[in-house]
This record gives sequence, structure tokens and C-alpha cells, in this order.
Amino acid sequence: MSEIDFALSGPSGEHFAEWDYDRQCEDEITFAPGQPSFIEQKNFVQRPLNQRITYNANEKFTFSLVDNLIQVKSFSKSFREVKSDFWQSKRLITGLTTLVGTPSLGAVAAMGGFSPAAAGALGVGAVALLIFGTYRTYQAHRQVGLWQKNLPEAIATQRKEAFDTGLLSIYIKDDLGAKSQPALFSKVLSTVELNGLYLEYLDAMQKEMAGAHSAKGKIALLESAAKYSPLGEKMMNFVRLHPHYSVPLTLYHQEHAKFVKTFNMVENMVSDKIEDVKQKAQENIDSVSQSKQAALAVAYTTYTLYKRNAESNLDEKLQSYPLGAQYDHYRQTAQNEYRTTIEQAQSIRDTSVRLISFPFDARMSTIRSERDDYIKDIKRNRDAHLLPLFNHISNLHKEAHLVATGAQPPRQYFDPAGLYPHFPTYEMQPVPSAPPLEEILRNERQGYDARVFDEILGIYQKEAANT
Repeated sequence: MSEIDFALSGPSGEHFAEWDYDRQCEDEITFAPGQPSFIEQKNFVQRPLNQRITYNANEKFTFSLVDNLIQVKSFSKSFREVKSDFWQSKRLITGLTTLVGTPSLGAVAAMGGFSPAAAGALGVGAVALLIFGTYRTYQAHRQVGLWQKNLPEAIATQRKEAFDTGLLSIYIKDDLGAKSQPALFSKVLSTVELNGLYLEYLDAMQKEMAGAHSAKGKIALLESAAKYSPLGEKMMNFVRLHPHYSVPLTLYHQEHAKFVKTFNMVENMVSDKIEDVKQKAQENIDSVSQSKQAALAVAYTTYTLYKRNAESNLDEKLQSYPLGAQYDHYRQTAQNEYRTTIEQAQSIRDTSVRLISFPFDARMSTIRSERDDYIKDIKRNRDAHLLPLFNHISNLHKEAHLVATGAQPPRQYFDPAGLYPHFPTYEMQPVPSAPPLEEILRNERQGYDARVFDEILGIYQKEAANT
């Protein structure tokens, strides 16, 4: 009955309420009184786990102290083992049922135990059973993982990761959400620790900026500063920056906000300008393509009309021949002449299409090339506009670090020069017109039957005059 209940409702069923980790979870993470220094904690987390965690367990719960700072209430090992063993059995039963049941149903169908329609339905049912069983196995497997989790060790490992990888890494992971970690980093690190990591990150960024020499490297650092600067509001809020640091850095934070605004303005202008160039270029290409198709339509129509006339002439010839001994010979000769003239007309049509298409295709190729050049110029213009800001932003972070560490007092104002970009303007290019067929075929006449060539030109002139 338990297996049927699990198959139908999964861990969410009421029968499994006492076994479902999510519903039973009573984990608590709190900070112990007092805040050790950042350096003390940075050194402490490098110790082996058995020196960093103390345990005090009863039948159901374990009360742990991680790094003499984080108090963790979690389920005891014995309690978790009972729950884990329960789900291990469910995982095994569900998996075996899926593996054994599906082939068995298939075997019965193969031996002719069902009609073709029933066998088809059975096949669909077998696939559904396999998918369903796989999902239930996954659910049981997830429950096993949750109940086997040693929360104090997971938090201790996470805290060491924070000190080893630095502020930016944990900030990004927290921003993505605590999916593969027991809690957000901001929940398992004290304010003192977060502020210490903040100062390290501020120092690392200002040093990296001071060591940048290439334009590419400087642009990359400006992009990073616009998104992840320690002077940004989101980063300051993330580390719960103490007023001891945040107050002297107020002016630096405000100046950085101006930079972000300018940076985003440039990025938006670049994006809009590139999109505008692409749109205008595509409109230009579409216009040329439409003109090309209109010009080609006349050439194809000319061929179609010529072929229609040739077929009519052939029919008249065949009907005018008297019946007699020479009839088949005359008929074959007329048909051969018809095929020859049609081949000539097709060749003229194909030559016309090639020569008509050439200026249009060349124009479209030029437009694409010009479009790409405009976009390159816009991107170069973007970098040229941002680069003059680099020294200002580099000095801003360097000075902010000195102020935060007490090496110098904060300044009272900033007055950087305003820089605004000027982007090249993309103009629509004129659409080329198709040259007359007489002109493009001027040097081709000698290669064709003069009668076919002249008749096609005559039809073309009439057709072109009507378009």
C-alpha cells in the first residue's frame, strides 16, 4: 500500500509527510554572540573540519558550532539515517518496478497476448510507466540526498569557499540563488567577515586597474566596474557595509554612480545605433532585392512569351504539313528546330538573368560591407569614448581604498570633465536600376541565332514598356 501511495502521490502525499525533508525541515542558522576579527576567521577556516565544528546531539537534533561563530541546529545523524534508509528502499523498489514491469508488458504483447490496437496502447503505457517510474525514482533519490546532508559540514565548506574565492565569486553565486549550497553566502558570513572580504576586493580591483596597460584590458575593467564595482550600491548592501566605511565612501559611491550612468548611456547609444544601422541596411537590401526581382521578372516573362510563340508556331507548322510519305520527316525537322530555338532562348534568358543580377548583387554586397564597417566604427567610437574615463575610475578606486583603510581622509568633491560620444551616421544608399536588355546583351548577340535573339529583344521591349 505504501508503494502504491508513493507511486500515485510521491513525497507530497500525506502518507509521507513525516518522511518528506522539505516539510520536516527545522534547520536553523544563527550567529553566536561576539564577532571575531576578519583575520582570525580567515586563518581559522583553513583548519581541518574536525577542528572547526563542535557537536552536541540528542535523539532528533544536533546543535553545532562552526568556526566558533555559526550556530547550526540540524537533524541528528541517527535521525537522518532512519529517514534516508526509508527513501533508499523506495528508490530501489521504484527502480526495480520500472525495469521489470516495462519489459514484462512488452514480452506479453510480443507473444500475441493482445490485439494490435491493445498492444499499441500497451506500448504507450509502457513508455509512460518508464517515465513515471524514473521520475518517482528521482524524487526518492532527492529525498535521500537531503536527509544525508551534513549541514554543519556543508556550511563550514561553504565558508571556506568564500574566503578562498573572494567576494565577487560569492556575490555572483548569491545573486543566482542558493541552488547547490545549503544557504546564501550572506547568511553564513558575519558582517565583519563580509566587510573584510569587501576591503580585499576593493584592494584587488584598484591594483588590477593600476596594472592595466592595453586598451582591451582597460575596457574590460571598465565593464567589470560598471557591473561589479565595490563602490556600487548593490555590492555595498550585500556586504552590509559598516558606517565606519560607508560614510567616508559616500562621495566615491556617488561618483561611481555617475560613471555607471554614463557607461550605460554609451552602451544604450551603441546598441541603438547598431540596431538602427542594421535596420536601415536591411531596408536598403530589401529595396535592392525587390528591384532585382522586378527586373528579372521581365526577363523571365520575355522567355515565357517567346516559348509560347514558338509552341504556337510549331503547332501551325505541324498542322500545315500535308499527310504523306514525307510527313514524319517534316514533323521531326520542325520539332528539332523548335528544341534548338528553345535552347537558344533559355541560354539568352540565363545570360540575361546573370547580367541583370550582377549590379544588384554587387550593390547588396556593398551594403553589407558598408553596414559592417559602420558597426565597427561605432564600436571603436564606443571604446574611444570610454577609455578617457579609465584613469578617473582607476584613481577613484585607488583613493576609495586608501580612505576605507584610513590611509587618507575622504575628499569633498569631484569635477571630472563630461564626455559624450559622436557616432557616425548611416545613410541609405540609392538603389541601382536595371540596364536595358539591349545594353547588357550587346556583346552576347554574336553567340546566338540572330532570329531568336531579335525576337526576344522585341518581346522584351514590349514587356518592359508595359511595366
